[in-house]
Amino acid sequence: LSESGEYYLRSNTGPYGAKNWTEPGNGYSPASMLLGHLSAAQYAEPNRPTSLQSYWGAYIQDDIKVNPKLTVNVGLRWDYDPGRTERYNREVFWDKKYKETIAPAAGWNWDQVRQESGIPDLPEPVWLKNGIWGRPVMIGKAPYADMKSSLADQSGFGPRVGVAWQVTPHTVIRSSYGLIRLTAAGNSSMGNAPWTLSYGGQAVGGWPYSSDGELTYPATFTDPFPNGVGYTPPFTTLSNDELKTLMLKGNWWVSSSSSYSIGFEHAVSFNIQRQFGQGAMSWVLELGYSSNMGRDLPARALYNGTPGVAQTIGKYGDRMTTTMVTNPFASTLPAGAAQGAAKIPVGQLYMANPLYQQLTIYGDPLGTVNYNAGYVQLEHRFGHGFGFLTNYTWSKLLQDCGSILSSEF
Repeated sequence: LSESGEYYLRSNTGPYGAKNWTEPGNGYSPASMLLGHLSAAQYAEPNRPTSLQSYWGAYIQDDIKVNPKLTVNVGLRWDYDPGRTERYNREVFWDKKYKETIAPAAGWNWDQVRQESGIPDLPEPVWLKNGIWGRPVMIGKAPYADMKSSLADQSGFGPRVGVAWQVTPHTVIRSSYGLIRLTAAGNSSMGNAPWTLSYGGQAVGGWPYSSDGELTYPATFTDPFPNGVGYTPPFTTLSNDELKTLMLKGNWWVSSSSSYSIGFEHAVSFNIQRQFGQGAMSWVLELGYSSNMGRDLPARALYNGTPGVAQTIGKYGDRMTTTMVTNPFASTLPAGAAQGAAKIPVGQLYMANPLYQQLTIYGDPLGTVNYNAGYVQLEHRFGHGFGFLTNYTWSKLLQDCGSILSSEF
């Protein structure tokens, strides 16, 4: 009988900052910045997360010799993955359970879209019936004060069993099964939106340099971004409603999900060993099969597509992208919203969330992986430490999720 346990801790701390300037001529960029002769500028305030992800595990196992020809190994493992935390609650995710309060303008209806598009049988989009769902949120702020970047308690038991049976003096059959729970420890993609938000403020864009022959400059060191143009404040200074308003001014959102999954896999193996001959003339032939079946794996998915929409509106062809109709949200979205144009392509109304152009969420339990392999192996041992070994493996991998940061799903 043997038992063991383990504890794994990963933290991510440390400041960083980045800055660059582009000057219109062939001079020295920092000097041009000091003089105000800039065509573009970018700066990110030094800041980064201080996050903590722990993992706990324990297991017990024992070998049981049922009889001289049959041995059974049994084991049980317990895994515990608490949700990732950040010292200052600076973590964000996409809350797919939030029902959006922004609605189409009063008086707008789908018959108006049919009339403007010239397609009288144009089907209604799903959101018109079911509502618009989801928004970016921060933990530690109402109404998400007690949430973590993943499910607070992902734990469970994983049984293991192995069997070795000597069928004849020269034939042995071995088989095993194990349920293996994965872990989020070491995953750098959780709890943040690295392509959308900065832990510190950042300024990106064209520099409002002089328009009157360098006599005056609208930007100064005390007010480098007049009217706030070009500056994104640290998201931790915002409320969740302010964060949503800020993100609607962009056209996309990429972050982890509020239901980040660690996933698990079934591991199966089976093999037969047969010895031919005796002593120095003996050969061992082995036939085997192994399989790993991953389930509920964290996957990256494009959420703004509506399942089946291609079959629903595909017959209308290019008209979905070239026919412009009245945007029902033009007057209800915040000023400056990327999706706030007065006229939009009719196909845009078929997005799952028409307030955003692109939504990429990673971590939901959507991934499935199946790996199956069969092999044959032949071995002969000569004297004086020499041996002969040859094998052949045939395998096949099927998966629908790729890596966590890939766009293969």
